[in-house]
Amino acid sequence: MTEIRSKAIRLQDIPWYSEEGFEKLYSKDILTAEENSKMSVHYTKIEPGAKAIEEHHLCSEIHFILSGSGKFHMENKIYQIEKDLSVFVNENVLHKIENTSNENLVMLAVCCPPFTETIF
Repeated sequence: MTEIRSKAIRLQDIPWYSEEGFEKLYSKDILTAEENSKMSVHYTKIEPGAKAIEEHHLCSEIHFILSGSGKFHMENKIYQIEKDLSVFVNENVLHKIENTSNENLVMLAVCCPPFTETIF
């Protein structure tokens, strides 16, 4: 791993990708585990009506909702989410997100330690 000390990049210069099982959910990796051993940062767009698969990770996550609205499921509770709301998910907590609106749900996720693996 080559640890980077600083980075400035435009979102439009980062390619979108989608993982298998996550239809209508697209991400851009702003900072990855290969670049930094302390955290990773991910910009995600979820299209209207889309739901992520329930999952958990080996990292803690903070999700900042930038636009849109939906539902965030975790620990047998459902939270209504919308622009300017933040959601904290500790490591190994099952969670999923769904877009219940007619516009894209856009969020920024910061993961510590860096996100490396999804566990279903």
